[in-house]
Amino acid sequence: MIGFIIFAALLSIPTIIDVHHAGIADLEHNYGHGKQHLASNLACLTFTAFLINQIEQLSCKLFQEALKIKKSKKAFWHAIRGLFDWFCIDNWTDVFTAIIEGRSVSLKLLTVDTT
Repeated sequence: MIGFIIFAALLSIPTIIDVHHAGIADLEHNYGHGKQHLASNLACLTFTAFLINQIEQLSCKLFQEALKIKKSKKAFWHAIRGLFDWFCIDNWTDVFTAIIEGRSVSLKLLTVDTT
């Protein structure tokens, strides 16, 4: 599995460089100019998050089942955002289980101190 992750990351590097040099994605415009390569660092974090998300989609059965329940990625991500708005999330298994079962019994309500 680790070999696959490294292989996928190495395959994506030339594509990332080509996209930036082609002017399709102006990273400095998206992230500001910053100091000491802030735009490049944030772009690398974005690409890393995207890579992790793609691996999660391919390998996690709970993710795939929850996505099948929601029928579209837009509805799926909306459900995840809703859970993060209202509950303290300890792990991703609880999130996917809540979406699959259509209830959030195992999640702790987010409490706000208004004092």
